[in-house]
Amino acid sequence: MINVQSSSGSVYQGPVVGQQNYHNTRGPPLFFLMMRLNIKTALLFLCVAVLLITLSFWSRCGDVPISRDWRRQSGENTDRGSEVQGAEEIDCDINGEYSIGCRREGDEVYLPFSFLHKYFEIYGKLATYDGLERFEWSHSYGRVYHPKGKYDPRGVFMYFENYNVEVRDRVKCVSATEGVPISTQWESQGYYYPTQIAQFGLSHYSKNLTEPEPRRKVLEDADKERAKWIVPDGASISRVAQSKSAPLYIKIHMSG
Repeated sequence: MINVQSSSGSVYQGPVVGQQNYHNTRGPPLFFLMMRLNIKTALLFLCVAVLLITLSFWSRCGDVPISRDWRRQSGENTDRGSEVQGAEEIDCDINGEYSIGCRREGDEVYLPFSFLHKYFEIYGKLATYDGLERFEWSHSYGRVYHPKGKYDPRGVFMYFENYNVEVRDRVKCVSATEGVPISTQWESQGYYYPTQIAQFGLSHYSKNLTEPEPRRKVLEDADKERAKWIVPDGASISRVAQSKSAPLYIKIHMSG
């Protein structure tokens, strides 16, 4: 409180009003209000712009080919997964003799290829072409060769120049006495199979026409070309002739 003197000369007490309290009763300046308003407007505009850009990209995702491919692939994987889940393991009875594991999908029944290979003697393998894997099924292990020209009865027989009969799985060996293959196709002990022998002969006849001449080296002809043989102890080599006009031949004699 302070003493205040009026114009009439009387003195009375009045309240003390501080300078700080006086400024607090007033509102903030107009400049600060405008700044706050501008910041809020800018933030609101930025949020709206981000929202519009997001919606624009979201609407264009359906037109991108990669997105469509991805959705199609996802659908295929889903369908494939549902098919796999629909498969059921069942037993297959083979002629009432034994059972093997099979798979059923709807009305279809699938047997293992390992069983088909042994039971029907068919062949198959997995192969990859252009990055895609597929299964190749064949009823014969032989390859198909197309004719190279017009057939000549005195020439190569069909495509037998590509045959190697002696290395087949069902050829036990080539007989040293007869010079023909011994087959195990129908009997495990081995026998002479006429069809296989004919194929063996036609194969070598055709190769004789197509392959180059073999290289030969003469070691001795018992006449002009004579080699120096190393004869072990107890053995002897002689050159004899059956008659005066007959050529010489080498006779080897081993003792014991």
